[in-house]
Amino acid sequence: MSDRFRLTLGQLNPTVGDLPGNAALAREAWQAGRDAGAQLVALPELFLTGHDAKALLHNPAFQRDVVTHLEALAAHCADGPALALGAPWVEGAKLHNAYLILQGGKIAQRVLQHSPARHSRFDAGPISGPYAVEGLRIGSPIGADGWTGDVAETQAETGAEFLLIPNAVPHQRGAMDRRLNHMVARVIETELPLISLNMVGGRTRRSLTARPSR
Repeated sequence: MSDRFRLTLGQLNPTVGDLPGNAALAREAWQAGRDAGAQLVALPELFLTGHDAKALLHNPAFQRDVVTHLEALAAHCADGPALALGAPWVEGAKLHNAYLILQGGKIAQRVLQHSPARHSRFDAGPISGPYAVEGLRIGSPIGADGWTGDVAETQAETGAEFLLIPNAVPHQRGAMDRRLNHMVARVIETELPLISLNMVGGRTRRSLTARPSR
C-alpha cells in the first residue's frame, strides 16, 4: 500500500432524476477534494441518477443523457483527483448498476454490481477486480455485493489494498446493526481496511421526465 493516500468522501443527498443537479453536486465535491489535496473523491452508489429512478432506467434517452453527463464530468475533472461515482451503465442489452472511475478526462475504469438486490431492475455483472488510483488498488463491492463475501474476497485475492463500498440504501429502522455486521464480516474475511459510503437523506424527486441533452 502507498505510504499516504488522501480520500475525500461525499456523503451527499442527490435528487432522483436530476442529472444536471446531481452532476453539479459531484463537481462541488470534486473541487472540495481537489482543494484538500485528495487523490480520489468518492461518491455513493447510483449518485448521478439518485437511488430510486426506476421509471427512467430503461428509457434510452435517459441512458444516453447519463453517459453525456458522465463524459462532461470526466472532462471537467481531468486536472485533479480521480472521481468515483455510481450510475446505471448499459453494455449490450444489459443494464448494470456501475461504479465509474473518472480519470484523465475520461471514464477510465468501471465496476459492475455482481449480485443486485432482490427486485432490482439491474442485470448481474461479472465480479470486477480492483481498480487503480495513483498506484493504490481499490476494491468496490457495490451495494448488495457488500452483504456477502464473494465479491470482496475475490477483489482481495486479486490485489485490492482496501475496500470502498458505495451504498444507496434508504433508512430503515433497526438496520444499522445488520449493516455494521456485514461490514465487520468483510473486514474479517479479507483482512483489509474498509470504508462504507452511503447516501443521506430521502428519495427526493425533481423530475421523472427524461429529456435528451442538446
